[in-house]
Amino acid sequence: MKKIIVILVLASLIIVGAMIHLLKDGVSLRAATLISPSVVSDGDINVAHGVAYRLFPEFQRYDMILVGVDEADSRLQALSEQIAIEAEKLLGQPLHRASDKMNLKDCTKLCWVKVKPEESQELEPNSYIANIIKPLAKEYFTLNLIQFADLDESALANCEQEKRLDMKCLITLSVREAKRKMKDPSKRYFFMKRYEDRGNYLMLQK
Repeated sequence: MKKIIVILVLASLIIVGAMIHLLKDGVSLRAATLISPSVVSDGDINVAHGVAYRLFPEFQRYDMILVGVDEADSRLQALSEQIAIEAEKLLGQPLHRASDKMNLKDCTKLCWVKVKPEESQELEPNSYIANIIKPLAKEYFTLNLIQFADLDESALANCEQEKRLDMKCLITLSVREAKRKMKDPSKRYFFMKRYEDRGNYLMLQK
């Protein structure tokens, strides 16, 4: 029995070491599918419900969520509010919406922070998270709301060679994979990916 335990511990250490090595050397870990490509309906209501339901464990676990949404995108702005409302229904209590970036220290669980898209991702260096969020010593995760249209075929070749995915390549490769399951061209679809543990990417077809 002791030998089995020792073997399991060693195997776990090897796996963890391999993952750390991959990350340091710049080899990307596969993005996990949280929501498979599904048809959008009811004015994005089913999208909001699906996202809130899928992220419910994170709502309970973390102190803060950074929601990356383009200020000029009215559809995504409305959707972010719909997701917040659905989350409140599941939690049975209101979210604490941060009104600006100066009161985050006092924003209690679950703190809902809407930021610019570049401030809510960790695929590339992010000074906002490094300088503002991490010093708070709060557990956080991110949700990035993204609209996509046609697949960027010109970017595919370069993205396939990348060892670490940036935002553009994550979207490009994710859309290519999702397109295989988007059977009805008359419908609009959405899906959600998770990359590196706490980065969630909701992608909606325009």
